[in-house]
This record gives sequence, structure tokens and C-alpha cells, in this order.
Amino acid sequence: METPVCLPQLALVRPITWRMIAIYMQLGQLFLRDMGPNAQELVPQAARDAMQAIIDLAVRGQTLAQALGGHMDAVRQVMLPTSEGPLESYQDLIDVRCRDVIRCLDAIKADADYTNATFFALEFAFTAKFGRARNESNLCELLPAIYKMREYVDALLVQAACLRSALEHMPKRFSLSNLAKLRGAPEHTRRELHDYIRQVYAWHLVSMADHTKELAQVTRNILPSPPVNRDKIHLCGAPIMTVTARAA
Repeated sequence: METPVCLPQLALVRPITWRMIAIYMQLGQLFLRDMGPNAQELVPQAARDAMQAIIDLAVRGQTLAQALGGHMDAVRQVMLPTSEGPLESYQDLIDVRCRDVIRCLDAIKADADYTNATFFALEFAFTAKFGRARNESNLCELLPAIYKMREYVDALLVQAACLRSALEHMPKRFSLSNLAKLRGAPEHTRRELHDYIRQVYAWHLVSMADHTKELAQVTRNILPSPPVNRDKIHLCGAPIMTVTARAA
């Protein structure tokens, strides 16, 4: 089913879900025992920092899935046969839910930027410790795994930025006149849009919520020590910018 013109942002939910799943799948190659060189054993402090950043990012992913679900439900309510009352109330609800998603995306950007910084620090710590020995057969797979994780996080940043840009145009797409057209659309048109929203929720948002929850849980299970103070983390001799802002 094609993405509805009024909801182009829903096309971006699937790639964000895939990025979260890719990060989850990459976790084992870096930090789980019996999966090759273990970053926790080789560079424990830098590995702990990176793992805590992954946990924070995964929790943000759960929050984003919830916010997107609320946003789609607000749009869905306009199309229900039982919908009644002034369109302004639906417009206000959609706007509130849209702002919730934007706040989540801003928080994800901050956490993803920080996550990338911890993986740069992990690379630096590994290279500084092992030097040329990092190319030995039992170590040479770790750096490519770090690069791949950064690649996934970078892709997540791009997709999140695209989704945020699409959401910024929501007020125009859901003007009162457009809401009136949506409510007055033929039944089959409203049903198709309703089915598309349900499909995105069932196939992608549930998957995003489940995988990010499991990502956070698995990482917590293998994290050997309490979270570290981000102010104490250094990258190439310089402190990493501390992310203190957190979405409510």
C-alpha cells in the first residue's frame, strides 16, 4: 500500500525501525562473549561507556515508538465514523502528539550523537592500547565492528532528521480545511488510510518497541558495572560534550 499523501512521515518509520534492529544485531559482535574479540575484556572502561550510551539510545527508541503510536492514533480518530465535535479539537490533538514526537526525535539526536562519541572513544582506546597488534587475527575484527556500529548510528541520525523535517510540515497537512476533507472522504478512502496506519503500527512500531526494549535489556545484562559519569569520559585527550538534556 502506498504512503498516504497526508502522512508522508509514516514512510520513515520503517527505516528507523531497521536501524534500531541493526544496532541490536551488531551488539553481540562487540560485547558478547564467544562472539569474537570482546571489547569489554580488551578495553573495559571505553566499552562500558559505549554500552551505557546504547542503553540510553534504546530507551529513547521505546519512547519514540510510543509517541509515534499516539500521533497515528490522533490522526486515526478523525476518520472514525463516530468522530464528531469541532475539528479544532482534533487539530489540537494532532498538533500536541506531533510535538511529542519531535521532542523524542530531538532527544534521540542528542543520544545518538553521544553514542557516536563513545564509539570514537572506544576506537581510540583500542588503537592506543594495541597499536599495530590490532591487526592480529584475534583482534582485527573489532575495529570493523566499531565502524559498522557508527555507520548504523549515523544512518539513524539521518532518518530521524528526515522524520523531524516531515513532522514540521504537519500543521499545513492538517489544516481545518484538510481535516474537513479527510472526515468527509468516501468510506473506502478513510478505510484505506485507517488500514495503512494499523499496518505501520503492527509491522513497524511494535517491532521498534520490542527490539529497543530487548536491546536495552540485553545490554544491561552484560554491563558489568554501574553507569559512569559522562563528564569523566575523554576522547583523544579532550572531554566529550556531556548530554544533560532529557526529554520529559
